[in-house]
Amino acid sequence: MGKIAERGLNAPLYVYIYGFVFLLYKTALYINSIHLLTAIGSLLLYILITHFLFSFFRLLTGSFWAGIPVLIIWGSLLHVVTIAQLLGYSFAYIPFSFYVSLYLSVVCLVIGLVYFLRRFSAYRFPLFNQMANVFLLLSCIVFLISGVKKIFDYREENKTHLYATIKKHPVVPKDIVWILMDEYASSVSLKQQFGFKNPLDTFLKKAGFVVLSNMHSRFANTLFAVNSIFNNDDSIAPANFYHGLDLLRRGSLIPELEQSGYRFVNIGFFDLSQHPMVANRSGYPYTYPQQLFSGTLFGMIDNALKNTVVACDAYNRHIYQTLSDSLVSVSSVPRFIWAHLAIPHQPFCRNRIGQLQNKEDDDVNDSVRIKKNYLEYLQYGNSLLIQLVQQHPSLLQKIVIISGDHGPRYPFLRDKSYQFWPYAAVYVPEQFDTLDLKRLTYISQIPGVLFK
Repeated sequence: MGKIAERGLNAPLYVYIYGFVFLLYKTALYINSIHLLTAIGSLLLYILITHFLFSFFRLLTGSFWAGIPVLIIWGSLLHVVTIAQLLGYSFAYIPFSFYVSLYLSVVCLVIGLVYFLRRFSAYRFPLFNQMANVFLLLSCIVFLISGVKKIFDYREENKTHLYATIKKHPVVPKDIVWILMDEYASSVSLKQQFGFKNPLDTFLKKAGFVVLSNMHSRFANTLFAVNSIFNNDDSIAPANFYHGLDLLRRGSLIPELEQSGYRFVNIGFFDLSQHPMVANRSGYPYTYPQQLFSGTLFGMIDNALKNTVVACDAYNRHIYQTLSDSLVSVSSVPRFIWAHLAIPHQPFCRNRIGQLQNKEDDDVNDSVRIKKNYLEYLQYGNSLLIQLVQQHPSLLQKIVIISGDHGPRYPFLRDKSYQFWPYAAVYVPEQFDTLDLKRLTYISQIPGVLFK
């Protein structure tokens, strides 16, 4: 038995163990979502591809070290976002030029290694294999323990995030319409950072809205910001995106609304308390396969295909039309209508007069171009909101909230505090103490004041 273990430790098993470690690491991030058949299938596929690559490089180099270029290739594929972040890029804004540079470097490195290994093919250094194998096996144990521990941690966090009792509120016999404009900055932020005076303020004030210029978001991230709304002004960040998505599916606000007599209408790209999304337009990992491949090259390609100008514009047009149809439909009970438009978030699909744009990818460090396109898209969003109010007079018989989720997060914007300043305006069609609204700090506190 000892000799078998010794031979195993001396063999280049690390190229195969690495895939198992990666699988454990990704699964441990949110073990509740695991799908066993998907995990087994992914691991078998990894082993098959790795065996082919290892055999190819061993044949090419005749070397004991043929597993090293295999690990370099897998590392560049599975950890591409981590590499980008180490180089200072933001997850949401990794330019295409980074991928070109990275994989050209990987190709050159692998070619150089092949040349080097061919010259040293006769040399063996079993201690390297032993160290690599032991290190990865210990990593497996660490991630297993971490995954089990997180099961208990999530249970404790859920007690904090999800209230044990659902409160019943007196029914306000009016629809509540919340239109969320993704990454729409407050007018203060627009003036300070973009030199832009927002004309939407004037229009909404004339229509009777209260514009809340100093409103903040708890998080500069869509998932966490929306989570804070639907979990009753929760100031605690979810452990990660996977946990945040799970919390949205079990948020406390919607059950409270429904027990109070409201019907919830979800017109957005999150699953909210058993109300399914209209379309999966975001880059967040909803499923276990997406959890496994988020942050990898495969996940980034999927996001890129999902977030083209054409696809995003089609989503926004669908949301707008569905919202418009909902406003004219008749309901026997009051409704809470949630509409999530991906405007003025990148990609900037249209200019201010509504012409479809052809540019798919903008350099986020090109401040002149980004500011221009962001403001043009924001003005297009303004035109949609104004059109909605003008074409639906009945909207002013409802309670209406128009807000962002957070402010713009481009690298060239130096004052990062403005990332937490979203747009916010509220309309209440009857006598209402607007001082209560103006005292609020966070958009996620708005539902509590309206119920009060």
